[in-house]
Amino acid sequence: RLHCPVMIGASRKRFLARSGDHPIDRDDATHWAGMLALEGGARLLRVHDAVRACQSIEIWAAVRDATRARETPHT
Repeated sequence: RLHCPVMIGASRKRFLARSGDHPIDRDDATHWAGMLALEGGARLLRVHDAVRACQSIEIWAAVRDATRARETPHT
């Protein structure tokens, strides 16, 4: 709806580690927040651990593509 790329900068934010009843590692929380942001349409992620982010994005994209391939009718 914004007609421009959306960037999420949730990397290691304190509020992520306070979600729920148990403490969460900030790097783990950053990972999940980023994947959810991508799923929601974000196209840019601000991260501290670029290697982990790239690996996560590759896995996310593979799952996304496999899901789309299954949903597309084959003719």
